[in-house]
Amino acid sequence: MILCHQHVKKIGSLWLDDFLADNLDEFWDAVADPAVKEKVLAILCGHVHITYEEEYKGIPILGLRSTAFQFARVDEPTLVLAPPHYRYIRVQDGILTSRVYKVTI
Repeated sequence: MILCHQHVKKIGSLWLDDFLADNLDEFWDAVADPAVKEKVLAILCGHVHITYEEEYKGIPILGLRSTAFQFARVDEPTLVLAPPHYRYIRVQDGILTSRVYKVTI
């Protein structure tokens, strides 16, 4: 697993996608290399305060809400009244499974 604070691909929100790292092409060149890719079960990241599960270049990307405030996946900064999430990750026999839990507030 690769753990990142910053999100590693566009999520479809103009203002949040402005926060992408400048060298993401280099990151993806390294991660998508066949010798590396076969060893990566998933990339876990936050930063955008949104829970999502996507795949890019054949690698699962698991984003998670913040323990603080949450954002909507829209083009302008918009806060959402939603509970924080936590993600339970299990790796068994080289297979990653994930479950998201809402924190009751």
